[in-house]
Amino acid sequence: MVSSNTLMLLVALTVAVVSSMGVHDASSTARMLAVVNATVGNITGYGWFSRTLEGGGQFAAWFGWLCFVEFGLVHLFTGAFVIRAAMQNDVSSAMTAIMGRLSPAEKSEMDEQTRHEWPNQSNRVVLQHGINIGWIGLWSIVMCVMIHYPPRMLWMLCMPLWLWSFAYWVSIDIPAVGGYLGEVQTYVCALGVLCAAIVAKNTYGSSQITLRTFDAEFGFTCFMPILLIIIACMRKIVNVVIARRAA
Repeated sequence: MVSSNTLMLLVALTVAVVSSMGVHDASSTARMLAVVNATVGNITGYGWFSRTLEGGGQFAAWFGWLCFVEFGLVHLFTGAFVIRAAMQNDVSSAMTAIMGRLSPAEKSEMDEQTRHEWPNQSNRVVLQHGINIGWIGLWSIVMCVMIHYPPRMLWMLCMPLWLWSFAYWVSIDIPAVGGYLGEVQTYVCALGVLCAAIVAKNTYGSSQITLRTFDAEFGFTCFMPILLIIIACMRKIVNVVIARRAA
């Protein structure tokens, strides 16, 4: 936390800068100081850490916290396993860990590939992916804190998680080769991001014009995670129907 004396010093410096620029109109100076004061407060903690959540905001903050904790821990452990396998040049184990729903025949082919060896340095690509899995898990843990002390652009901080889950859905969920735990993470992430949007609206929905979360922005930030849930459910339904017809 920055002390009130430091804050007042920053405001005084702002006054000096405004005066040096020749802005002597009282109303203009007052508006300038209002914007600076709100911005400085947001950076130093007067905006981030002193806001109270009400009603649905409290529930959204705690439910989002649970989502981000679960998502983070799953990806931290998965990342650690993939990194370990890559460091041991065991590409097949890393692949089967990520794609847990491979058929026995596909797993057998993977084992056969191990005997014939993967192309040289293939494990480096897997290592990069393992590190990415780990850092997205770590970022999700960071979001556990941010959702309870929400900055103005809280939802934007969730975008790496949303983009990660969308990429996983396209790459692993659509062909239905991932494990059930990995499939659930798409919904967990989307619900966490949706909660973050609700918390941001609850915190800044009635703020001054410089920080306010407008209805259009709130609608968009809710639409993105809901869209991910809808398309994930549609893909699941289609896969179930195809499997039943094949049977």
